[in-house]
Amino acid sequence: MGNGVIDGWYNTRRIQKRLGWLSPDEYEAKYYADQARAEPVAVEPPTPALTR
Repeated sequence: MGNGVIDGWYNTRRIQKRLGWLSPDEYEAKYYADQARAEPVAVEPPTPALTR
């Protein structure tokens, strides 16, 4: 069994200390849920410089 197969199957389910004891799939789902709840940031377009 190739290494990529093991990583693609096993590592998506194994909890990770550096991910807050979540599996990579759970961490990714939490990340996108947090992004959806985040307050939108108002971005104003730049003001063009006046030239003569």
